Amino acid sequence: MRFQIHGYGGQGVKTAARILSRSGVVYGFNAQWFITSFEEAEPTVAYVRFAKEKILEKGPTADSDFTLVFHRDDMPQIKDLKDGSVLILNSQEKLVNPKLKKKKIKAYTVDATGIALSATGKSYPNTVMLGALLKYFTKIPMKNLKSAIESELKEKQKENILAAEEGYKQVR
Repeated sequence: MRFQIHGYGGQGVKTAARILSRSGVVYGFNAQWFITSFEEAEPTVAYVRFAKEKILEKGPTADSDFTLVFHRDDMPQIKDLKDGSVLILNSQEKLVNPKLKKKKIKAYTVDATGIALSATGKSYPNTVMLGALLKYFTKIPMKNLKSAIESELKEKQKENILAAEEGYKQVR
């Protein structure tokens, strides 16, 4: 299984990749993550892989099964999205694009920034987006995501778990 997480440095892209990777390991997958940039306010893409067997491939993935977009301005080109994949966008508005339908891409939105602000007092959409992901990537149970959040975050663990649960409930 392959995942891409698009955002800007400072939005929690790296942390989301670590949490997602850890949740896969807790479940029993081999996992790997890679990130393109650590610079604040620069476009950043994280790549995560899960497999039951050993992962030999390294670096970015071109054909992800799931794509999370933390900021609408950083959305990848539709032509670069895998046919039949799942796209989850941090937005208050529904995503309508005929090209997505043509490629059979299942597109969903969640107000991750709003939920994060309400739950944690900060605008990092990462744990909300991971909760939304679990609605459609059902191989990882929420308890594994909660465990990974507790392992990877030093503060506001309960608040981020609440944010993930709300992301799961509110994604549409």
